[in-house]
Amino acid sequence: AETVKSALDILAICCCIPKVLQLFCERIELPELTPAAGINVILHSAEGEIVADSEVQKSALSVLVHCVCAPINRYNNHHPTRFGSASKKKLTATKFNEDIIQKIWESVRSNNGIIVLLSLMQTKVPITDADCIRGMACRALAGLARCETVRQIISKLPLFTNGQLQVLMRDHKKKKKRVEHVQFQKY
Repeated sequence: AETVKSALDILAICCCIPKVLQLFCERIELPELTPAAGINVILHSAEGEIVADSEVQKSALSVLVHCVCAPINRYNNHHPTRFGSASKKKLTATKFNEDIIQKIWESVRSNNGIIVLLSLMQTKVPITDADCIRGMACRALAGLARCETVRQIISKLPLFTNGQLQVLMRDHKKKKKRVEHVQFQKY
């Protein structure tokens, strides 16, 4: 479990590099399994399917948050250069970054990421980490909801249409973990 957690922690740091995000969308070969997108492995880790450990789940959620909440525009193209407009190199890099974040959103969505995150938002165990896991899942879902397709899908789900989210917001799991529950409420 510690090795998987450490690997995920490293990936959380590395996903600030657009090429790493691009690699998460590609299929990888896994021993004795069918090829799967890298993001699929991260989603399974967040669910607790690879290692049933809340620390691993939190590390996987951290990777997801960094991926889906990444800035769409990494360069501010509104500041003129000495030639009067943003450089062609910066415009190309910005387009590349926009394409990457769109690919990440699509990869998460097509690998059942919405279902995984919704499930984690309703987690109750382990009670010591439930509020933190719910908060991180909610933050990831909020980042993912910047995608129009995802926004349309989740707007029709009972969690949002039938008031189930308000019930979850009042369902504080552990009194000593108030900060984590406030994070959940925020997102």
